[in-house]
Amino acid sequence: MFYGIQQALDWRRIAWPVVKTVAPAEAEAYRSGTMRMWPTLWFAGSMLWLAAPILTSAEPASPAGQAAGGATDVCTLLHDDEVRRVFSDARTGERNRRVEKDGAIGCQWRNGKGLVVLHLVLYEGGPHSVEREARGFGNVATDSSKAGAREAIRYESLPSIGDQAVAVVEAGDHTKGVLGNTAFLVAQRGPRLILINAAELAEWDRATALKVLEGLGRAVMNRL
Repeated sequence: MFYGIQQALDWRRIAWPVVKTVAPAEAEAYRSGTMRMWPTLWFAGSMLWLAAPILTSAEPASPAGQAAGGATDVCTLLHDDEVRRVFSDARTGERNRRVEKDGAIGCQWRNGKGLVVLHLVLYEGGPHSVEREARGFGNVATDSSKAGAREAIRYESLPSIGDQAVAVVEAGDHTKGVLGNTAFLVAQRGPRLILINAAELAEWDRATALKVLEGLGRAVMNRL
């Protein structure tokens, strides 16, 4: 079981240790009060994998985490040609081993410049609520000091994907308290939970981007 799922999602409690590891200078500036809001550039990069500590804690590796070492090849759940229909210059998917210490399995696709354009993460152990997990992830995208920031993130239920699915597509807007481009899908089928994160989609027409996330999510679920 994931302790982070069982407990209330509080990003300061769960994600803060990871933030200090990923960006210690920014974390110290935030902690000391000299920087209220993290730079959008750092945020966009860290959001590609920050969901793992939100959904899990430093619990010993579960059977799913051990499977991350070889039993499941998450890169086969989404085919390269499917990713290239969205991001034409995407390279071949590659394992992201940073999430494996949290009992997850990750695959990422980079563009011609080497930047991650899409990230897929698979977790074992169904959550109490996919919407709650999505909101926990979405809350990391907002400036908690700005009134109404959390309400600026719109959560869309997608009933055609798995047992439950929720998607978010929001362009970064500091005036609303949205720290950076945010586009992701959280979906569950049985005991398995997936996250598809593709922040670049936030620059697209929102309805089109939601359809893209829906199609990618359906493709993954069909292979689980």
